Amino acid sequence: MKLFVVGLFVVLLSAQINCATKLLLCDTENHEVDTYVGLVDIAKQAGVDIDYVPCSKLVDSKISELGFVKYSAIFFLIGQGFLRAPQGSLAQKKIFLTIDSARKVGGATIGYLFPPLRITGALRRPLIKRLFGNDELMTGETGEKDGEISRLWVQRFLERPFEFRSFRYHTSLNLPGYGGVLKSDVAHDGDKASIVALPVAGEKVENRLVPLFPLAMMVHDKQKNAKTFVSFASLNSLAGGVTENFRLFPSDGELQQKMRQAVFDLFVGLDEKVSGAKKKKPPVYRHVTHKAKNKLVGKKIRKTAWMEIEPFIEELKTKDEKEIDELKKRQDLLVEYIVRSAAGALWIGFNPQMYFSPIARFAGEESRLLKAVSNFTEKLEDKSTEAKIAPPEIFVGVEIANNLYEPNLPKQCARDLFGVQYPDVPDPLSKDFWKSELVEPVKKFAEAWKKYEVSHGVPLGGVIIDLEMYGRKVVGEFPSLSGFSVEKKMEEGVSRDPIIDLLKKRGVSGHLNKLATNAEELGVWIKKEFEVAIPGGVIGCYAPTISLDWFYRGLYRGLSAKDQPLQLFTFNVNFRDYAGILEKHEVWAKHSGAFMFSKLESKKDFEKLGKISETNIGGFWLNRLSQNVKPFRKDKWYAIEQTPMNHKQKLQFFDYMRKLAYAGVHVFAGANKGTTFWS
Repeated sequence: MKLFVVGLFVVLLSAQINCATKLLLCDTENHEVDTYVGLVDIAKQAGVDIDYVPCSKLVDSKISELGFVKYSAIFFLIGQGFLRAPQGSLAQKKIFLTIDSARKVGGATIGYLFPPLRITGALRRPLIKRLFGNDELMTGETGEKDGEISRLWVQRFLERPFEFRSFRYHTSLNLPGYGGVLKSDVAHDGDKASIVALPVAGEKVENRLVPLFPLAMMVHDKQKNAKTFVSFASLNSLAGGVTENFRLFPSDGELQQKMRQAVFDLFVGLDEKVSGAKKKKPPVYRHVTHKAKNKLVGKKIRKTAWMEIEPFIEELKTKDEKEIDELKKRQDLLVEYIVRSAAGALWIGFNPQMYFSPIARFAGEESRLLKAVSNFTEKLEDKSTEAKIAPPEIFVGVEIANNLYEPNLPKQCARDLFGVQYPDVPDPLSKDFWKSELVEPVKKFAEAWKKYEVSHGVPLGGVIIDLEMYGRKVVGEFPSLSGFSVEKKMEEGVSRDPIIDLLKKRGVSGHLNKLATNAEELGVWIKKEFEVAIPGGVIGCYAPTISLDWFYRGLYRGLSAKDQPLQLFTFNVNFRDYAGILEKHEVWAKHSGAFMFSKLESKKDFEKLGKISETNIGGFWLNRLSQNVKPFRKDKWYAIEQTPMNHKQKLQFFDYMRKLAYAGVHVFAGANKGTTFWS
């Protein structure tokens, strides 16, 4: 009898331990699993264990090898490449077959996480209908009441992705906005179908987060006993993590926790809907961190100002005396702000490739650039000497795609696994591109800087590679599944598509791993070339957020070292908690958080600058100092880069910045005399 009781106890205990909902997250992008670390951490505490499958594994595996029967929920992250795939795409066809198979798993909840595309009438679009398996409840128009109600709410939800809602809080980029909200307490329980918004309404929601809700919709087809979950891929951004979204993630730490709690509540609700087990008292989410273990040595930038020398360049383009006088005033104001702030580094958008590249947009105007630089450095050196401080180090800013417009589009453009071509985005591993648009122009600019009449002794500290590609038609970054450009076999005289062979041989995962190694080698090569051009110089990279996709992960690894950490500049607000993720991938990096001048409305806003350093390992960067020598114009696109404060208030702000040391600790005003703000 005792053995029976003990055995029964073990069985019951085992059942309790294994009661978590098992969710398989299938990605039609190919992000590194740690991209989703914040989401996975939250889901786990809510009773949902997530296993992640990248697109490469989806297409390399036989459907039976994915083990769908082990999961009570199977979700698909839908990427833009998948949706844009040309007709006949083999990879898209394989994934559709995979989705069809998942839907046949008895009792499994099927989920779809869509990209932030505002698709009017989405459920009537053939591709979306195909995603839902042409399910009559989700995409039909039978006039049946329960189905009509479900479709109505799912349709409204899909037309308002998170990124297009109006949030009442600060992000690292945006000011609070106010606008309409979606109905967050959707709940209809009919005879044939039910729909509910998640998280379930009823809990008190912070007013600033109200427009965020609902986070998802859950539809239950009672006739087929089929459950469908609908949300957006940027749900991951709400959870935080190493990859943030500067339009969604709050800059306020307390609000970040409330947002994580909202995602936690969603997973609690999902767990209950999937398992059918009602939880009496859902626990509170406890934030999980992934901090770095190693303290990196080497230079780190504490205070950086991103700017341009537009007033100096424009002066050389005009003969209008009145305009010249105005531009000279702006020049003096810009230099005054720089010196007053005691910024340790100036990241200046010189973009030498626009003057020195074979496809330079400003070919023949090199002398104008260098004359403008000379006028700027002369004033900067004079003003620094007058203030008895060392001038800041100058970093050459390079926006990598600024020359890539008709008729000079990339000779080899990016192409993804689905066969989608991106004509205005270069193949990420095209060495010719990196040589002509980055390395050689920087070397020529650095050579010119050696002349005293150009630099006036102001030090050149390194290079910051701006990896965001502006003005692109589809994407402004290298897609996670790029790397499938057509290979030309000259001996055969024909072009061969690598996608066909890789899918046939189940070699996509291996191919992408090899590309990551190639990206690292590219980074090593760039680093060596820059060391020749600027001995001892520091390398930085800017991107809106930190990507772990194969190209960025490999490039960052190649550019960094423990004793020479890469300087990252992004809009992430919480790098310190996730620095260990980069360390895990052998990316040795410091990170500076962004500060928008639009955040400065009064003196009480000054302290926001110091708080940025508290959650970052590297300091802060100002976006974009040079816009603030122009009159404030609320109606202009650059208003987000300007403060409405008057000149006197601006000087007070720069005085405050001058007194800031690393991590928000104040030092006395004279502490920076004769130093350059490097650790």
